[in-house]
Amino acid sequence: DDLNTVMRLQENKMTVHLRTLDFHSLVSKLYDDVRHNHRAGDMELNMNIPAGCLVEGNEGLLNNALIHLIENAVKHSGGSCISIDLLGEEDGYMVFSFSDNGIGVDEEHLDRLFDLFYRVDSGRSRKSGGSGLGLSLVDRIFMAMRGDISARNATTGGLEFIFRLPKGTVADRQ
Repeated sequence: DDLNTVMRLQENKMTVHLRTLDFHSLVSKLYDDVRHNHRAGDMELNMNIPAGCLVEGNEGLLNNALIHLIENAVKHSGGSCISIDLLGEEDGYMVFSFSDNGIGVDEEHLDRLFDLFYRVDSGRSRKSGGSGLGLSLVDRIFMAMRGDISARNATTGGLEFIFRLPKGTVADRQ
């Protein structure tokens, strides 16, 4: 399914309907679901997003992207905490940070993390959860929603993804 979605997004063969979403509410529901289904393992989930933080996006695709980021952190970070924070507003975009407090990745891999089928550890097998599709899908989802995402090692340790989504407006809210 992920490969199909990646290819459809890449070839612009997938219509993505955007609407104004309350990002605080979306992340709260997602975190509740992740905790309930034990998808975060022993990792603590933190959120610093004010209520009423509006973005333009597609709820299903945005949930999918955030789940992939969470699962990536759980499987590969070696950390104990995941955080999603609002960094601010910039040129009509809301800017967020998704970070973990794990081991990060070597600098040489950062530019390739979103490449299709790229794996930081080439020895990983699909069985251990390293198909190389997850972050490619995440990147294409943000692009399809007129946003973007990048990765860097956090100064406090771990991996940090910075993503931007168009700012939503109350008038557009359905």
